[in-house]
Amino acid sequence: MVEGAMDKTLSLNEIRFSVLKNGEKGVAIGEEELFLQVRHEGSWQVRLQDLFTGDVLTAWTTIKSFEDLRNSSQAKAIREELKHRWSNSSQVLERVILTLQEHEDYWVEENWEGPLQNTGTSNVSNEEVEKEVDRIMAANNQLVELKPHLDNVLPGEDGNKQAIFTLLCGSKFKDIDLRMVQMILLKGTEGAGKSTLMTAVSEGFKVKDVGRFTPHALDYTNLKGYEILRLKEIGAMDQETYGTATIKFLSADDKGYTVEVTVRDKDTGEPTTKQYHIPPITVISSTTRVELDPQFQRRCWIFNVDESPEQTKRVLKWKAWLERQRGEVVLGLRAYTDYDFSKAVIRAFVERLEPCKIVIPFPETLIEVLNADILRVRGDYDKILTFIKLYALLNKKRLHKWDRGEVYFVTPEVVLEALKLIRKPLATMMSSLEERTRSLLECLKELGLGEEGSVIGKAEREKIAVKIGRSEKTVRRYLGEWEAAGYMSSDEARPKSLTLLYDVDKIEQKVAGLLEIDKMAEDLIVKMRKEAQKWLNLSLDNKVSEDTHIPSNGCNVEKKLPESENTHGLPEKSLSNNEKVDLKPTLTKKASEGWTNAECPDYQRDSDSGPVWLWRRVPPGEKCELCGGRAVEYEVKDPSSGTILRRCEQCFKTLRVTFMDALWKSMEVENDVFH
Repeated sequence: MVEGAMDKTLSLNEIRFSVLKNGEKGVAIGEEELFLQVRHEGSWQVRLQDLFTGDVLTAWTTIKSFEDLRNSSQAKAIREELKHRWSNSSQVLERVILTLQEHEDYWVEENWEGPLQNTGTSNVSNEEVEKEVDRIMAANNQLVELKPHLDNVLPGEDGNKQAIFTLLCGSKFKDIDLRMVQMILLKGTEGAGKSTLMTAVSEGFKVKDVGRFTPHALDYTNLKGYEILRLKEIGAMDQETYGTATIKFLSADDKGYTVEVTVRDKDTGEPTTKQYHIPPITVISSTTRVELDPQFQRRCWIFNVDESPEQTKRVLKWKAWLERQRGEVVLGLRAYTDYDFSKAVIRAFVERLEPCKIVIPFPETLIEVLNADILRVRGDYDKILTFIKLYALLNKKRLHKWDRGEVYFVTPEVVLEALKLIRKPLATMMSSLEERTRSLLECLKELGLGEEGSVIGKAEREKIAVKIGRSEKTVRRYLGEWEAAGYMSSDEARPKSLTLLYDVDKIEQKVAGLLEIDKMAEDLIVKMRKEAQKWLNLSLDNKVSEDTHIPSNGCNVEKKLPESENTHGLPEKSLSNNEKVDLKPTLTKKASEGWTNAECPDYQRDSDSGPVWLWRRVPPGEKCELCGGRAVEYEVKDPSSGTILRRCEQCFKTLRVTFMDALWKSMEVENDVFH
């Protein structure tokens, strides 16, 4: 026992995995104080050692699992030693257990450094990697250029891996804007590739990898220095029956959470409390479950992995391709595999990725993507804004940069590309039905069960099971989500029967609009441009003069401003997004064409085929018809209607910002020709 130990509190940050000079692995507790030595020879063996004196404090103790350290009689001596030294010994023990669980593979694997040595990445040329990353960083659409590398580390899953990688980039904003931190959950049946997808897309980020948390273990985990918490299986952590479900409080909405624990006051010796904060962090996890806690689910992006036979074929062909390349490495025919090269490129790209300030100039138009009748869209709207900004980060060269600083404006084309990437998770949000359970929509109609009032009992469930190739038990879980979403009601009888409360056609309408972004594109682009034109004009007017008067309706801004003064910092020339953007990847190290998938289409227009705006400068005339504050100096011909717009210099520049994707041509011609 250490004298005066009960007054001493140990900082949990001083508990860490460590390897001694003699190669013994374990957990260091405190600064040069204790070391819990751990061995694994068929079973777990632990003993406590004093690092300062070198004395062995306890004999070797055999335990079945690390959790036995809490209450096993064999581990009582270890608990007593911790209790004698620190007043917060219970918290110290929990952190020790968590640290052991996080590093369990280091003992289970005979050669725990083997996977790092056998990847072949050590043979990858840093010069080649940096050259490739330079090319990607200089690209207009970095995600498209990065996609062949994502294909090399994971076949198929095109929409999922691009969208999830984009969301993980929000971890780069952790210390700048907590709203960008996201929670991501992958759903699917066993063996569908959830863990593989998680690992592939998080390559290069600073990841804290955890197999599972015991109850309250999250309260004691150390997230400092990490960008992503990768939890292999969510288990029951979303449910209140599993202790307090604090995992949901790691979201951007909650900004983390505060833990208050009991400690002993150093002066009085009386029990008191101490608070510490668990910060929000980007979380990615997976589950095989269909139904989740509603509070947890509404905070998450839900992605369903591809369980189709086509994806299975892609995976098998990819594995054969990788095995062939690994054989070529063994034979000396190549220095490294494309898989290893792409992993190195992704890691280097992530390290060089830097956050920036991004503005969406048409937030109201984006509301039309959501169904206001659904309560949860209040939070989903924030998710959409965040994803658009993160996708824009990977398309920064296609955005308009504000001359006053590192601020970029998103364009309508970039927004539509972003929405197409997340249309499936958006459909899950709007319908409250994940992709697996949405498969019942067509099935119910084909079986004549698609009308309101249809009753689904055991016989109907068995027909559905045969139709979709699942077990009757799985069908019950699927229908359980329908009931939880409010589309069905059930009786109390056994076996259970459910009644459809809405026609399937009405339910499909909630999903169809979101999955058909293409049909909404033209209308959305027009509305985005109009909103951006109005908002940017008002915002810039508000900025340039303190004596600006804005009426209650936000229109008809009136003020005096020197006509020649450019105070808003917008460029005189056309924006970079006017230029034709080649979105075809030029990666030299591509995988075999037999398994790579088509790249994600976008709405970027070629400069030769997009709308052409004709303009010319005219002598100063009447007040601008838009703002009414300055003299007209420009005439612009609207390509959609042929209308001649007369604008002052500032409103003309704002118009060019709004329609930055179009081609602008100066026409210094006679009046009758221009008109």
